[in-house]
Amino acid sequence: MLKFISHVHTIYSTDGWHNPDCVLKYAIKNDVYVELLAHNHWAWTKLYPRVFKSERIIAGIEFRFGGTDVIACGDNLGELAKDKRFQILKLKTKRRLNVSLEEGIEILRKNSVEYIYLPHPTFPIAGIPKKDYDYLIPKIDGIEVWNGLISLFPFYNMKALNLAEKFHKTKIAGIDGHLGDAPLKSCYNLVEANSKDEIYEAVRKNRLKPHINPLYPILSAQDYGVLAFLILRDFLNPSSNIKPSNFISLIKQLY
Repeated sequence: MLKFISHVHTIYSTDGWHNPDCVLKYAIKNDVYVELLAHNHWAWTKLYPRVFKSERIIAGIEFRFGGTDVIACGDNLGELAKDKRFQILKLKTKRRLNVSLEEGIEILRKNSVEYIYLPHPTFPIAGIPKKDYDYLIPKIDGIEVWNGLISLFPFYNMKALNLAEKFHKTKIAGIDGHLGDAPLKSCYNLVEANSKDEIYEAVRKNRLKPHINPLYPILSAQDYGVLAFLILRDFLNPSSNIKPSNFISLIKQLY
């Protein structure tokens, strides 16, 4: 059994503070595999080729398709930058792609990414609308049933767990880590695997076992400020779908 830590943001996310080199050192020292992400772009892999090529690091992108976040991982995600709709992959500032959720998942599948899953799928900000459950969830590999940033609101994680069980999808525990090393210890996934390729297969075939550290609230406390910042930013962003005037309607869409 090896430990696989998912949903860790690099400094190349607009809201992440993890240096890729430091994450690799942590992974080697603690004998774990780490899924390292940035929002909507692939630039960090060019700046840190040693980290990107490491057996210990699974590289991915957290896309924002419409109002929904989708995580895709694999060594060939850089190929998406050749698609005009994904030119943003070369940047690090924007957080939204002009691609619908359905179209985004379709493009990812056509480019043979290793796996696709939905992070925080039931959270009103960046979750998947309830009307899309039956049509789009069968097209992805897994569901994040535990998200660190929203762990203070267990109702959302419980709803995500119900979704994963209903659609027989791989259950993933994701730290959604943005700050420091402490959140890296807060949850992980156990998997019968001996390599990165075997982890890819385990995610696709529903063979992960998510585990939560009982000290999660303490370990993740530094990231809760990030959650408050993200919510406030999306409320104030002129291009965001999240507005006080329609927040209630968004919740109704999700539930």
